[in-house]
Amino acid sequence: MSTWKVTNDMVEALSSSKLTGALPAIDGSNLTGISGFPDTTSASDPLVTTNPAGGVGTSWMNSTSGELFICTDATTDENEWYNVGGGDGNVQTWFYWGENNGYTMGGRATNTPVNTIDKYSFTSTGNATDVGNLLAILDNGTGHHSKIHGYHIGGGVGGGQGSVMQKLTFATDADTTNVGNLTIARGQSAGNCSETHGYSASGYAGPSSSLNGSIDKFSFATDGNAVAITGVVTVARMAPGECSTPTYGYAHGGHDVPVGFMNIIDKFSFSSEGNSTDVGDMGRGNDTALAGCSAAAYGYIVGGHSGGTWGVGKYSFTTDGNSTDILDLTDNKTRYCAASTSTTHGYRSGGGQTPDTNIIDRFSFATEATATDVGDLLTARRYICGASY
Repeated sequence: MSTWKVTNDMVEALSSSKLTGALPAIDGSNLTGISGFPDTTSASDPLVTTNPAGGVGTSWMNSTSGELFICTDATTDENEWYNVGGGDGNVQTWFYWGENNGYTMGGRATNTPVNTIDKYSFTSTGNATDVGNLLAILDNGTGHHSKIHGYHIGGGVGGGQGSVMQKLTFATDADTTNVGNLTIARGQSAGNCSETHGYSASGYAGPSSSLNGSIDKFSFATDGNAVAITGVVTVARMAPGECSTPTYGYAHGGHDVPVGFMNIIDKFSFSSEGNSTDVGDMGRGNDTALAGCSAAAYGYIVGGHSGGTWGVGKYSFTTDGNSTDILDLTDNKTRYCAASTSTTHGYRSGGGQTPDTNIIDRFSFATEATATDVGDLLTARRYICGASY
């Protein structure tokens, strides 16, 4: 009985239906066209700035938590990852909060304005580090942030006002660059952020610190001067706090010279850009020199001038109404402090008024327990503004 041996040259096609019996062990080292799964294994979750070479459909396994992510939007530095492991903790493009760091910009140390930019971590506790400088020594500015940049808007020296808009790049710690000018010089305005634009609302402008209720708007995508939208705030004032949702900008509190401190909470639409509407009052009463943090469903009133033992109030984004005071900060030196927001916590940095403080406080959105001191700024100062990345 003759035996035929099949060689490589004799095989042109082979149907799987003709294969029977036990197959021998096969060495897969020469197989091609087969991709691994997952595409990436890492001890941490992907970030919006994690740019997958494979684009949409790329898989990412967190070897620490066991969670699995799939890239659903592969836009450079704006990627979205869907958690198909536990089904939560999606990594989505920025709306307001950050995942990495909080920033504190400019301000006045006792009576000396500074141009310092501090950075502190959202993922660990510890003191801030110096990561760059503003274009000039400034206080009374307003903080904004896009997905990849932080902005310091307006402000002046020693309580003045200005029109300069400058930005810092989160990925590379460095000094800010000039990106344009506001329509008018402003100080102590409210800084709101949509996903595509920053808004500088009200504040004082012009000679003798006269108040202005207009709202300027500038693009995150293209550097250039701001433009004035048609809408104005309900009451022109300075030093309100601010919060933002995907659709609305909010301002809470503030003051003017004849009336004094205010308790108003008003909002305006990013889509229609019409006048603000009065949607509630601050439960703490009249106050000014405020900051603000924005979670998914609530705005948080941070710090203030009144100096009580409480420090944070909140109001609903889904239902218009008054705010309620919910927790204490670690001290009451919180006037003209800065605020930053992570996905889970609100942060207050600095503030005070002779003496100032360098404290960085953190409070949980989930538990709403008393804030804890998690680090220090480089210098104690007030009249500062914040950003989140």
